[in-house]
Amino acid sequence: MKSLRIPLTFCAVVLAVWFAHAMDARAKQQHPRKSAAAPFQEALPLGTSRADVEKYLEDRGMRYSAAWDSTRGSWSEVVEAGKDTARCGSQTIFVDLEFESSNPSADNKPDPADRLKHVAASSSPCA
Repeated sequence: MKSLRIPLTFCAVVLAVWFAHAMDARAKQQHPRKSAAAPFQEALPLGTSRADVEKYLEDRGMRYSAAWDSTRGSWSEVVEAGKDTARCGSQTIFVDLEFESSNPSADNKPDPADRLKHVAASSSPCA
């Protein structure tokens, strides 16, 4: 029994170190996206009108484009927020400002009265 204690302890320590490293790597991977969305989440409370969101973006010289998400049935404003070179070359970080549409259809244009529903960041696939 004593002869198994040392190898089992060694395996437990190696496993704990590997797990801690994996969690740290995952946290670093998520950090650029979270920090990209934070300024938008602070400045634009949920429920803000699309017109006010667009004014906020234009006042700061940010380029954005409207995108229809067919899976969610909603319009979003997509903003390029920066680059992330830490993970796998260069990835573009995007902030997605999703709106609750008053008339949700891809055939309709985004309405200035739509209300901000969700703010999230994503990144492009690895190059």
